[in-house]
Amino acid sequence: NENDQLKVALKQKEYEVQARLDDFEEAKNKEMEIYVRQRETLEVSMSNAMDATREKAQREKIELISEYSNDINRLKEALEMSVEKSVVESLEERTEELQQRVMWMEPRLSDRSKNIYK
Repeated sequence: NENDQLKVALKQKEYEVQARLDDFEEAKNKEMEIYVRQRETLEVSMSNAMDATREKAQREKIELISEYSNDINRLKEALEMSVEKSVVESLEERTEELQQRVMWMEPRLSDRSKNIYK
């Protein structure tokens, strides 16, 4: 009879809707898993990039300090050996340049580190 047919049709529709909901839920869960994996990958990449930037900045700073130290040693040797005044002045100028470069690099390196966290 017609009532039974309507009940069967309704049950069929409920089944179809539930199947579509289940499919949607499964697709949503897969998308969420993909999103979480991508986010984790991005976080690792960001962390690695920050570490690499810090390491590079540290290496640059060490190189500048080493260069500065070498020039200071040369200046001391020049003074000890009573080398001509022009050589001493040249080394002093170089030392001042290196001091300025170190002072210029420190805030720049700090700014670079801050930009990474933005």
